[in-house]
Amino acid sequence: MEDIMITSGTRFEGYEISEYGPYRFVQTILSSNFLKEFGSSIADLATDRSSLYHEKLDGAMNETIKSFKEMVSKTKYNAVVGFQTNVVDYSSTLTAVVASGTLVSINKEFQSEFEKSVFVRKELYVNNYYDKLVAKSGQGYSCIRR
Repeated sequence: MEDIMITSGTRFEGYEISEYGPYRFVQTILSSNFLKEFGSSIADLATDRSSLYHEKLDGAMNETIKSFKEMVSKTKYNAVVGFQTNVVDYSSTLTAVVASGTLVSINKEFQSEFEKSVFVRKELYVNNYYDKLVAKSGQGYSCIRR
């Protein structure tokens, strides 16, 4: 499950997408007990219960992402593009955290042996296209042809 790569973008730098799979989603439902516990009024959310509400949503978000990764690991795909998460209110007593994205198979892009090397080349190649050398002599300059 650790090798599942996820991005909200459309590609992974250094990788090529070899196959596009289905669009999938996973959701975690928060029942009416969730709202009763923290209260649904604006006044309650503006007080100390607001941080408890956010902690509960963050926990549900993390659990949903974990479930999404587990679902992907059971398929032949090894990455997800277009990944997004949302909190959806289905009714006044039912809230869900949804994670979705398109499953893809990715492979490392081809690299030449030079690109694979770990050393840094420090040579600087300079070509001189000026075919006349100007040498300093005595009083002035003279042109010397090759």
